[in-house]
Amino acid sequence: MVLNLIADGLSVGALIGLIILGVVVLACAIFGIVLKARDLARKPKRVKQKRVKKSEKAEELVPVTVVQENHYDFSNLTEEEKKLIRIYRDKTN
Repeated sequence: MVLNLIADGLSVGALIGLIILGVVVLACAIFGIVLKARDLARKPKRVKQKRVKKSEKAEELVPVTVVQENHYDFSNLTEEEKKLIRIYRDKTN
């Protein structure tokens, strides 16, 4: 490709200028990608919270207990398998 450009009459100085320009554009693109990646990594992912006075905050706090009920489908299991699952489930709870 370079030889074709020289054969068509493009001077060596213009050819070197095109190569340098390509390298500069490539360096700018890489530099921009690096800056964007660093900027995204530094952004805090926090949610702004509304400031509340301590007296109001104490009134709003109510202890909540979450009860999770699990429903198991034992229809396709044998009685021995059901018994093993119940024993393991009771040990983890």
